[in-house]
Amino acid sequence: LMALPLLRLLYGAQWDAAAPLIRIMCFSSAIYSMSSMARYFFVATGRVKTQARLDAFTVPVRIALLVAAAPFGLSMVAWAVVLGTAFRAWATQRLLSRMGGIDAAGVVRASARGALLAMISALAPAAALLTGAIDARGIAAAAAGALLLWLSAIIVLRHPLRDELHLVRLKLAAVRSH
Repeated sequence: LMALPLLRLLYGAQWDAAAPLIRIMCFSSAIYSMSSMARYFFVATGRVKTQARLDAFTVPVRIALLVAAAPFGLSMVAWAVVLGTAFRAWATQRLLSRMGGIDAAGVVRASARGALLAMISALAPAAALLTGAIDARGIAAAAAGALLLWLSAIIVLRHPLRDELHLVRLKLAAVRSH
């Protein structure tokens, strides 16, 4: 959401054209995040060859998509990255389902609270954009608001991170008492 304001703040208006590309690449990263830990699952369960075969199967497809998109500009290349990432996630999910009993519905259920947490946190940056607060103070206010919404939503939604926050609070209290 804050790609354009951050680019302007850090690099100036001459980088405005990069903002849509950043948004597309962030979408690709969101897709990737749903299967990024699979690599460690395969290695931890002794299926290193499975990981290598997955790479051998998906990397050529991803390269072909990039080569096909290149003549059509950077935006199409970014969308080719998204498509390649989605293909990789699909192939990874098939393997996780077959080898680890981790079905797509389970991944979606496990991700639902995190997605809701992200949407709630995005309300502050969205409000900053709607009000036109895209200078340094607006960006700082959006970041602070997103942090407060994130922390509040963790507690209200009973997100698993709530237990981690409790541990941090206990450790900080122990440090203060020494």
